[in-house]
Amino acid sequence: MSLLTVNLEKKLISAKKATIARQMSQQEGQDSLLTQANELLQNSAREDLNLLMKVGFHNAIQASQHVQYETDRNKELLNKLNTNPRIFTKDEIKSLCVNYGLRFLSVKHYEGSVPSDIAVKIKDAYAANSMEVPERDPYYYSSDSSTDLMIIAPKESFKLQERPKDPLLFLKLWDGTYYLVAKWGNDLNIMRYVYNIPFRNLSSGIWTCVILLSLTILTMYLGFVVLPLLSIVSAIVLLVFIINKSSDNKFNEDIYNSSFKD
Repeated sequence: MSLLTVNLEKKLISAKKATIARQMSQQEGQDSLLTQANELLQNSAREDLNLLMKVGFHNAIQASQHVQYETDRNKELLNKLNTNPRIFTKDEIKSLCVNYGLRFLSVKHYEGSVPSDIAVKIKDAYAANSMEVPERDPYYYSSDSSTDLMIIAPKESFKLQERPKDPLLFLKLWDGTYYLVAKWGNDLNIMRYVYNIPFRNLSSGIWTCVILLSLTILTMYLGFVVLPLLSIVSAIVLLVFIINKSSDNKFNEDIYNSSFKD
């Protein structure tokens, strides 16, 4: 059974390694630009920079400052991703949700079961990130109440059920990154990845239809009869789904963080 399940935490870690590689490559390109920018910014007095801006070099000065800001920001993010294995970017989380048809929502929408040790892990997560647990009446609930905790799970797990499927709990940090607090369960079938390929976005849906129709033509050429008919029916049904999703804007990449029932 373990061969048919997928560990979402390991998938996130793999995505993070790819992100770090991209950030390092981006950093190399920014370093060369920064060298040029620093020659102007660091070797010029403030009054000289003001003069250059007055005579028309406003855009050039701002571009140099922007390069410096982006380089410093990229270094900070890269250092954060390298030093803390539990920090992930929103793009990594979104990619995981899109690929497996999951939702990334506030815990206030979650109605599945909760492990008994989660309170300790939440307190540790707040402390590890120098954050304080918010003060509010634990018995007062409002749909407008804000929370820093987000959770990844299939949309079914945001309804009351006995056994949620592999949720991941996150703490949202001030800089827009997310700290992985805990995961529990490991019930997500790996076939969910395959099933969600046509529904990730419009492009993946169109390519799936093209592949199905190509298989149909190939099998007809080879002399098969039943398989082409099944492929044609599958392609037509899939095309109808894709057109419907496209008109309603309900692909995985559009609804991965939607709190509405789709």
